[in-house]
Amino acid sequence: MESFGIIILSHVSIKSESSHKSETITQGIFGEVFKILEIQKEWTKIQLLSDSYIGFIQNQQWIKVENFNDINFYINSKNNLSVNWNEIKLHLPIGARIWKNDINHPVLSQFTFSKKANYKKAKSKYSPKLLQKAAKKFLGAPYLWGGKTTVGIDCSGFVQIVFLINGIQLPRDAYQQAEIGKIIPINECRVGDLAFFSQSSEKITHVGIIYDVTSQGIKIIHSSAFVRIDSLDEKGISYTNLQNELVYSHHLKFIKRAFLS
Repeated sequence: MESFGIIILSHVSIKSESSHKSETITQGIFGEVFKILEIQKEWTKIQLLSDSYIGFIQNQQWIKVENFNDINFYINSKNNLSVNWNEIKLHLPIGARIWKNDINHPVLSQFTFSKKANYKKAKSKYSPKLLQKAAKKFLGAPYLWGGKTTVGIDCSGFVQIVFLINGIQLPRDAYQQAEIGKIIPINECRVGDLAFFSQSSEKITHVGIIYDVTSQGIKIIHSSAFVRIDSLDEKGISYTNLQNELVYSHHLKFIKRAFLS
């Protein structure tokens, strides 16, 4: 019989191996449900239900929950949401799964969310303005390999969370996200399209979201050193460095439209 757990801290590192020294391959966000694959002395091998990522988290960072299908989860889209639990106050990241305070569950009922909690289901139909609004909340967040929060986030984690807020669950990695949708010529791109990049090889190494399209040019928002807005053209992403020089940082592979109608 399958067993499931739920993450009860703001965010946790999911490791490639059951060791603190191993690579952080992604993060688990508060309220994420996972399948328990193996429980060890200090670590648990898990598989996230959201994107099927497999890795290890520490045993005290989650609780067992069998009837999660009976829980109405809501996606947090705010920077200032908090939850109290056993005299601990947790500040929750954007993308956390929350539930109403009057939930009928022996353990989850102990978590009391702040009055700023927004109990609205994420909708899969969204506008460019809503996508821009969600993406802007991460501006300035430092790049962190495997990260998924404003404390630190990588390029594909940024794309995944922004789309999650808008009701779309994307795969975790850029090369997986690149398999969705249809290729769009750059002169036909619009806000919400995804731009993918590669270096010398064919492998996808970077992803960003088309942020604005005007007669002045195309802007892309992405996580590179930090979440930022740069220019995009047929060659790729460009910006002006501190020496006032135009620099191309990523070579454009293609642009895809996945969900916007």
